[in-house]
Amino acid sequence: MLRTIWVGLSIVLLAGCGSVKKTPTAAVKEKIDESLNISMTDAVKGKIIFLHFSATLLDSLRDEYQIRLLDKKIVDGSLKSGGFEEQIRVEANNLYCKLLDDKKAPLRTLSAVDPLNRMYEHPGEQKDFEKTLVKQKTGEFGIRFTMDEKIKYISIFKPIAKSDSLQLIYHAQF
Repeated sequence: MLRTIWVGLSIVLLAGCGSVKKTPTAAVKEKIDESLNISMTDAVKGKIIFLHFSATLLDSLRDEYQIRLLDKKIVDGSLKSGGFEEQIRVEANNLYCKLLDDKKAPLRTLSAVDPLNRMYEHPGEQKDFEKTLVKQKTGEFGIRFTMDEKIKYISIFKPIAKSDSLQLIYHAQF
């Protein structure tokens, strides 16, 4: 009897696992956390956008974040092309930013180090490197990308512990 329950539970847990690539567009919530007030004009098209965010851990039990835009810069220039991967490997201490079109379909996925969960490497006792996770309640992070007329929204996701799935924590309109 106990074995049957364990097998059934294992199947349910395995069926619930996903990856970045499998994150459905429907997972992007309708509620906009804020407007970035960047309208697509000829003056912005093709320029580099720098977005600087603050992150605050509101509830550690529910792993609830609050993300707010601190600053935005629009500059001339170009980024190296080909730096965007179609499928990004989910890492526990990163945030993932999806740039979305008007139908909320992903155009690009960027990653940034999670400022609330920083991993530091340092020399260990055995003369090899050890990693230490430092958890914080507040922090800041930034992303940059070349603006495209198709980009209408940005959604920021964080990895769910011990899974390849992502949880939406922020959604904004340009």
